Amino acid sequence: MQTKNIFSIMFLAGFIAILILPATSLAAEFKAGQTFSLYKDETISGNLYAAGRNVTIDGKVDGDLLTAGGNILINGTVRYDLMAAGGTINVIGQVGQDVRLTGGSIVVNSNVNGDLVAAGGTIEMGSNSAVKGDVMIAGGSVVLNGPIEGNITIKGGDVTINSEVNGKISVAASRKLTLGSRANIKSDLNYTSPSEAQIDSNAKIEGKLAYTPMPARAGKKGVAGLLAIFTLFWLIKMVSLVATALIIFYFFRQETIQIADKANQNFAKYLLRGFIFLFLVPIAIIILFITIFGIVLALLALFAYLALLILSGIYAGIVFGGVLYKLLKRDLGAVVAWENIMVGIIALMLVGLIPFIGWLIAFIFFLVALGSVTDLIFDRLSPQ
Repeated sequence: MQTKNIFSIMFLAGFIAILILPATSLAAEFKAGQTFSLYKDETISGNLYAAGRNVTIDGKVDGDLLTAGGNILINGTVRYDLMAAGGTINVIGQVGQDVRLTGGSIVVNSNVNGDLVAAGGTIEMGSNSAVKGDVMIAGGSVVLNGPIEGNITIKGGDVTINSEVNGKISVAASRKLTLGSRANIKSDLNYTSPSEAQIDSNAKIEGKLAYTPMPARAGKKGVAGLLAIFTLFWLIKMVSLVATALIIFYFFRQETIQIADKANQNFAKYLLRGFIFLFLVPIAIIILFITIFGIVLALLALFAYLALLILSGIYAGIVFGGVLYKLLKRDLGAVVAWENIMVGIIALMLVGLIPFIGWLIAFIFFLVALGSVTDLIFDRLSPQ
């Protein structure tokens, strides 16, 4: 059997799940490019998947919206769920159900009729925002200015609550918790912090207030020991990734070059494909699991899906190396060689250590690699 066919057949089961996606998922529009805009008088009848350096939604999405990009502005209406990943995300328009956001800077200044889940560097709910469901947030700086009907769970650095909250609140603030003058807590507030919360005299707490001091940081020896352990594991991971990538490049040289070329020639396109594949395939696998005759197929699909995620994690560094070569050499194409592979993997791991934004950059390249890998496999499996 030819090598190129082996590469595809290894992950065949992972794509069977795509074939059984619900019809509602197939009735969707896919948009990718440097800039994408849905204008105010435009309506998407169904789901919309969009990616680009700048994504602007001023119109109406009569379904779910999944988007990824550098700058994302949601100024229109999303009938059901919103999922977005980007550098800067601003949600101003109406969202009918749940909102899930991941980004460097996130601002929500609209009504959310479901749950709000967000992770990023800075996260702010504006005074014009309101959440009818629960709120779950992880971020460096978190500010809540809009009313929330459900429960709140926050893990962050600086946390400020300056609104009415009907549900219970649980906060872990590594620096401090502040309750502003408009804070009106209808239920219990439990928080952990190095010091007691700064509470404005006009703030109201109707439930129980429970404070748990955050344990003091370890001494210099303890910190040095933890740092040494982290460094050791980081070096082991780096060496393992480089070695694995070089082995893959040796046995699948042609496929590796094609994957890197695809990613560099149409970055936004494969970012979108990776984003869609990452979130939609698990849904298909779950559907298979709940059917009597689909359990075995679901297990095979799950194994293939996990294998693809691992493979894409390796290829993310290879793609990053190609991008670096393209930028430094000012070449139109990405040259894949063992030197670029080593530099790319090490450089992407170092970028991942940058607080708040580093993991986002690494995640974006992972999605691009995932989209490029799956596209190559589909090409090999499709009839000639």
